[in-house]
Amino acid sequence: MTNKLNDHLGEKTLTTEQMSTRLQQTVELASEAIFWLERNGRFSYVNERACHSLGYTRAELLLMFLWDIDPDFSKERWDNQWEDLEEKEKNTFETRHRRKDGHIFPVEVSACQIISDEEEYHAAFVRDITERKAVEMALSESEERFRTLMENIPNIAVQGYALDRSVLFWNKASETLYGYSKNEAIGADLMELLIPLEMRKEIAEAFHLMNDTGESLPSREMTLKRKDGSTVPIFTSHVLNKPIGQKPVLFSFDMDLTELKQAEAERLEFETQLHQSQKIDSMGRLAGGVAHDYNNMLSVIIGRAELAKKRSLDSASLPDDLDQILQAAMRSRDITQQLLAYARKQAIAPKVLDLNVTVASMLTMLKQLLGEDIDLVWQPKEDLWLVEVDPSQLDQILVNLCVNARDAIADIGKMTIETDMVTLDQAYCHDHAGFIPGDFVMLAVSDDGCGMDKETLDKIFEPFFTTKGHGDGTGLGLSMIYGIVKQHNGFIYVYSEPNEGTTFKIYLPRHTGQVTEAYEAVSEELLKGQGETVLVVEDEAAILTLIEELLTDFGYRVLATSSPSAALDLANTHPGEIDLLITDVVMPGMNGRVLAGRLQLMHPRLKCLYMSGYTANVIAHHGVLEKGIHFIQKPFSLIDFSIHTRKALGL
Repeated sequence: MTNKLNDHLGEKTLTTEQMSTRLQQTVELASEAIFWLERNGRFSYVNERACHSLGYTRAELLLMFLWDIDPDFSKERWDNQWEDLEEKEKNTFETRHRRKDGHIFPVEVSACQIISDEEEYHAAFVRDITERKAVEMALSESEERFRTLMENIPNIAVQGYALDRSVLFWNKASETLYGYSKNEAIGADLMELLIPLEMRKEIAEAFHLMNDTGESLPSREMTLKRKDGSTVPIFTSHVLNKPIGQKPVLFSFDMDLTELKQAEAERLEFETQLHQSQKIDSMGRLAGGVAHDYNNMLSVIIGRAELAKKRSLDSASLPDDLDQILQAAMRSRDITQQLLAYARKQAIAPKVLDLNVTVASMLTMLKQLLGEDIDLVWQPKEDLWLVEVDPSQLDQILVNLCVNARDAIADIGKMTIETDMVTLDQAYCHDHAGFIPGDFVMLAVSDDGCGMDKETLDKIFEPFFTTKGHGDGTGLGLSMIYGIVKQHNGFIYVYSEPNEGTTFKIYLPRHTGQVTEAYEAVSEELLKGQGETVLVVEDEAAILTLIEELLTDFGYRVLATSSPSAALDLANTHPGEIDLLITDVVMPGMNGRVLAGRLQLMHPRLKCLYMSGYTANVIAHHGVLEKGIHFIQKPFSLIDFSIHTRKALGL
């Protein structure tokens, strides 16, 4: 075994000449430039890489000295360099080399002393560090840009702290926010500089915990002190920077919350104002409740008066008296409807309409209302967008605005009704209080009348405010319009100057849908029944009796009861079909919607007509009637009641 190993080693033993050849090949092919320098500073050997990196031939380099290729080295320094290396034996440093074409590039030199054939040489292993220097320069430039950014970043105060709480970095925004210059802050203790006395223990514990865990401080709101002794609310975020080989630095990024806190105070003030507005809404709810009871009584008055008039045509004076009763009751009903509109308690049945078509259909009536002294001009916008609005309430809006315009014109004048399409963006609405962004159809009514001053303009939508004389107005017309428009998710803009006229602009949201069938004109004739069976449920005895008599006069078979439970019993025992349920919405024990559902289980073909002094949520969502719901508002006339009854029956 030993002999075999010796034989193998013997086979691999190289001669001195072979070893020299291989070492020479290795040096020649090395990736670093290698120079041997004699005692006088001239090159005695250079490898292929050295020739390539400097652009000289080997013959040229062997005739040159070190200072011929190093622009930073002089001949006078050579003796000191030689002696210094003899002492150290090895040395590594950076310098520059110059190519034959004059290009200078950075290099890293590792030098050592070599003795060969009793002669001393210096061997230099040279590496081109151009790329490394480029990376270092880029990194340095990046760090400088970052520092410049942090120094000059607006509105964010940036500080750097050592973990002993001393200040290491302080940008210009910190100078502005806290009042200390950079020179005053650097090296100072954070506690003495910014932290109020009552917070110092908390901050000291936070730094102690950060030292223990190595985790940054949490973001938070806090109040710090300024140089002048005042305090400032801030929101601060922290980053704990832990560079390799260096001590950690805590960077704090502080934002001044003064303006935000002021805005928050303004918001609280706004909420207070909103609370006042909600008090007005409470007035609206009160109006709705009063209207409910009031409408019940008005229903009796109107119904009884119409019946008496119908039955007593043989009396000469009775019809006139009854006319007066009816007029007073109808006037009371109109006031109640205005109260409900202001309170947004009135039921609406919106339809998708083209305002141009709807307004055009009213022009003849409006001209008659205004009289011959008012020139009515109609300016429709072509291809107008659609809106979803209750046609009857649109009529109320136009009539009220036209009457107001007529009253504002002393003698002869002009009134203009126009439509348009507008798109409002967020920026526009931000600068115009009361406006909301979106696509809207605009309906404008303008007059050249007496106009209004600012004090009057500020009050026109307040309930019961009127500029008209006693007995000429209730002060609810514009309040009613305001309530209707808001209920349709729109808004109103009014412009007026004394003696310059007034313009009301109503903005209704654009609706993308098909036009609903044309608004039906109301018949002036009583519609009779054909012997259908009607179940009436009403907890107010006087109204129950009235409706029973009305339906009997109309030719219906009537089942009447005052409670939902009695109605269920009556429907269960009734031998025949029941065609129609007429029920109050709000009743003790069960609302009308629930009652209708239970009755339809017994009589699947049962139709339903709801009635109420105000709109309850059981049949209307936010005051808007669902499709397919038949509803009549109390009080109602004989004609209205007969029409709604036939419609509910589907006839």
